[in-house]
Amino acid sequence: MFDLAIRDTVEHRNVWAGAFLVTAVTAMFTASCSYAILLGLLGPDSAFLTPTARDALQEASANLMVLSGIPSVLVLGWVLNTLVSQTRHTHSLWRLAGASPQQVVRIFSTQVILVSACGALVGAVASVPFHHAVASLLGRGTIDASQTPPESARYLGILISVVIVATWGILAGIRPGVRASRTSPLASQAPDTEAPVRARRLTKLLLFVALVQAPLLSPMFAVPRSQGLAAVFVTLLPATQALVLTVALGAPYFLTPLMRAWTWLPGLTQWTSWAIARHIAITRVNQSSATVTSLMVGIGLFVNFNMVVAAATNAQGTPINTFDGILMLTPIAMIGAVGSTAVVFMASRRRAHDLTSLRVAGASPFASVAVFICEAVMYVVTAVLIALMQSGIVFLILTACASRWQTSIDLSGLDLTGATAVVLLGGSGTVMIMLMGGLAAWRRPLSTCLVNE
Repeated sequence: MFDLAIRDTVEHRNVWAGAFLVTAVTAMFTASCSYAILLGLLGPDSAFLTPTARDALQEASANLMVLSGIPSVLVLGWVLNTLVSQTRHTHSLWRLAGASPQQVVRIFSTQVILVSACGALVGAVASVPFHHAVASLLGRGTIDASQTPPESARYLGILISVVIVATWGILAGIRPGVRASRTSPLASQAPDTEAPVRARRLTKLLLFVALVQAPLLSPMFAVPRSQGLAAVFVTLLPATQALVLTVALGAPYFLTPLMRAWTWLPGLTQWTSWAIARHIAITRVNQSSATVTSLMVGIGLFVNFNMVVAAATNAQGTPINTFDGILMLTPIAMIGAVGSTAVVFMASRRRAHDLTSLRVAGASPFASVAVFICEAVMYVVTAVLIALMQSGIVFLILTACASRWQTSIDLSGLDLTGATAVVLLGGSGTVMIMLMGGLAAWRRPLSTCLVNE
């Protein structure tokens, strides 16, 4: 069974590379945090320039690890769900060969553990050159990072990171593994465009709203007027961050109609490349909303945070220190952007099939490249539109709070630098992956592509 897991992972390496990439990026942050924690525990006293620097470093490092871990589990879960959709033909063949659902779960879990552990190891090792810089940043200038803990602590930090990220991978793979085990033996004969079953997704959304979103909104009614409007805005910050996840969980219900609506632009729909890209993009997001939602999470978190900060700053009239917030959001946003790029990369084989169909139909290289660029633009613009939609909800919440003070909110000075950086990172990664895959497929002889179909 272990040999089968290894062979299947190698055979579908383009698909599993997405999960590898997400775990590697996550491990870079986790390993850096582990090093900072060990520096706080084992580092010499000369490394800490103030009496509270040691405790502050450990607290900031632990918070960053936890806050980057929660969304990484969600993003990795979305990536693995996409992976199950991409490899359902293989799972159905396993069932046809006599594999039980429990065996399918064990094989899939073995693959998740292997990919997560390897990705975590690569990410942890790649983070070593940044350990001192991260420790200094988390210590806010009160750490002399050149005073390192024992060398064994560095290796211990890498080991801790691998174990933690592999554990997150296992947690993220539970639901996709069960879904893989339920693949019908006849799925290998089903059309490749069939959308995955969305059973119990509404239940999960309602549970998240009832258990997380609604309780986080309650402080807006509990804060006394004597504390001021700025205090209410600050207490609502967790609720606005949770709203991003609520919208992401509900995205499968409105993502396809939204993309259908805005891509139906007068003039562009008459352009053949746009029309083909529109059909492909709608099919892809119907199969997996992670193509868009992963990027949207990174954008939405930054937009909501900066909206609340701007409203609170203008309400109290003095600047608010945003260092901690931006520091905690950066890993989450990067993981989301990388997750979106990873999902796009996982569809490389299907994109090669699309390109073969275009070449058979007589499409030129320029027309094919235009299709891929249009498809990438559709994903990025849709993510931005959803982020703007949920930011509109945040605006309404802030307005409702301000109405208690019989005033209006002021968002002047709103900083969109972080959100713009996430859009550029995710957008450029998506376009690059598509262009590289398309150009690589164009170099292959058409006869070879047709044989491999």
